[in-house]
Amino acid sequence: MDNLLVFLIQLTLILVATRFGSYVAIKLRLAPVLGELVAGIALGPTLFGLLLPGLQRVVFPGPGSVPNEMLQSTSWIGLIFLMFIGGLDVDTGTLRKQLRPALLIALGALACTLAVGFGVAGILPPEVFPRQGQLEFRAFVALALAITAIPVLIKILGDLELLTTPLGTTLVAAGVVVDTVGWILLTSASALSMLVGGTLGARLGGMGPWASLGAGVGVVAHGAMGLVAAGLGHGLGLISSGTYAMLVVVAVTRTLLAAVGLQWLRPRITGGQ
Repeated sequence: MDNLLVFLIQLTLILVATRFGSYVAIKLRLAPVLGELVAGIALGPTLFGLLLPGLQRVVFPGPGSVPNEMLQSTSWIGLIFLMFIGGLDVDTGTLRKQLRPALLIALGALACTLAVGFGVAGILPPEVFPRQGQLEFRAFVALALAITAIPVLIKILGDLELLTTPLGTTLVAAGVVVDTVGWILLTSASALSMLVGGTLGARLGGMGPWASLGAGVGVVAHGAMGLVAAGLGHGLGLISSGTYAMLVVVAVTRTLLAAVGLQWLRPRITGGQ
């Protein structure tokens, strides 16, 4: 089937299903976005793929196919417009007034979610909870639960006509803080594991303290190869566009952190310590 035709069929099904889901949600006195989310789940392998697996694979081919890439690109454009429209409706004056409550909400939500996620990950069954790298797995689960979905939050607040209110502004600001801190923690956790391992390895190899720390910082800078690996995985359809974007952000951030760290360590290393 022609790629453009498949893409148009995808758009038609998505528009019809989401409008119907939105209509049902409104009748149930729920936010329309909830019906739209359910419609998206229904079009995936959960329902459509379960009832008509062959047809579902034709209409929604797997990662790496041309129609899938076209749909992914269209979804990113829609997401950008949604964030832009949400930003237009945020009153900066109200945002400044609600900054303190937003920070407190974000910190409270982060602390509780990280604690619960870290604890729950430890009681998962063995087939889910790996025997190796348990600490890293629990930290990843906690961070994954802590990071919010700002576009969905903006859509819900907009549907409920709360986006322009002080409450809506506060929630959006709190969500931005939570996501920013969450991504920083995720990047830091990834970099910290390599920093510690590289430093210990250098010390065992007989290098001095500052030189060992410099070696640990240096191995954090994997940006180029990280980008290559992410691009290869995305090109082969092994990872989604969202995961690819996340890996790019993490790789670039780690490289920048390593550059700053090496710049700070340079006089200490060359000073003969």
